[in-house]
Amino acid sequence: MINEAKLFAGKICKTNAYPRPCPSLFYFPGISSKPWHDRSEFSFVKYIESNFKDIKEEFMKSQEKIEKRADTSDKVDPFHVVKEGKCIKFPIVNHGIKFHPFANYMPKTFRMFEELWKQGDGPMLDVPFSSSYLSIMKPITSLDKHFGPCNIRLRC
Repeated sequence: MINEAKLFAGKICKTNAYPRPCPSLFYFPGISSKPWHDRSEFSFVKYIESNFKDIKEEFMKSQEKIEKRADTSDKVDPFHVVKEGKCIKFPIVNHGIKFHPFANYMPKTFRMFEELWKQGDGPMLDVPFSSSYLSIMKPITSLDKHFGPCNIRLRC
């Protein structure tokens, strides 16, 4: 049997490979699925790291407001549950759409993402499976080892 991948109208790739690869839902052949990637492979990493001090400072000033507005759940995503503690998510991009309230709480960081979008390095827009968010893990939070539903996402 030949493993084949088919692109749907929504540009989603589903595989008939068995056993199912990790990720388990959508797998795009030719894109590496591994626990850690070399940061030098991605030009946006250096830019984000060079702005880390400002991002952290801005977050610390707005943390309480962000946490009140953010999504608090016992799930990291639809596929993974928090074992203990609390995981809070505050979107920058939600289902391919810029989440403009983020700019109200972290304007410098939002402008940084605007710059990345101009360069073609920001989180994908207009793609239903594209989501980018601050992930805030409270003390004692623990998660099982997990992977995303597809290999076209990168968590950093």
